[in-house]
Amino acid sequence: MRTSRGTFRAAASSRPRGHALACTMIFLVLAMLLWTSTFRQTAGWLRTETAQIVRNERELRSARAMAWALTLLETGLPPSAPYSCRAEIAAGEFYVLTFESEQAQRRLVSVRPAQSADLLLPLAPATFAADSGGGDGNGNGNGNGHGKGGGKGGGKK
Repeated sequence: MRTSRGTFRAAASSRPRGHALACTMIFLVLAMLLWTSTFRQTAGWLRTETAQIVRNERELRSARAMAWALTLLETGLPPSAPYSCRAEIAAGEFYVLTFESEQAQRRLVSVRPAQSADLLLPLAPATFAADSGGGDGNGNGNGNGHGKGGGKGGGKK
């Protein structure tokens, strides 16, 4: 365009175009980077929470197995020392209960999740008194006056 002085002035429509597209692309890239960062943090948080839930459930099942073992020990003494059996804590989930004799009146009880090799172990009895007569397989009775050598107490069978 020609001005009144005879000089040329750039038309308003002839300025460079394409800045809007570049700005839009930069904005989209930054938005994707922010989304990726947020997604990674959220995914990490979810993995941590999932691991914590699984750990808590596993500890709860182990605590149930230990409670089962201690309840079983209250009914009498195991038929042998050490004695291992398996108990079904949840549907299809077995734990191995192991009873060991430390001293005359002390027992060491341990529990662990059952493995495929543990399928040969017997299922946990309802009580020790009915199954074993209260003995521990070493001639020790269950503390009710029936010790070695007589009565219902114990002794090797």
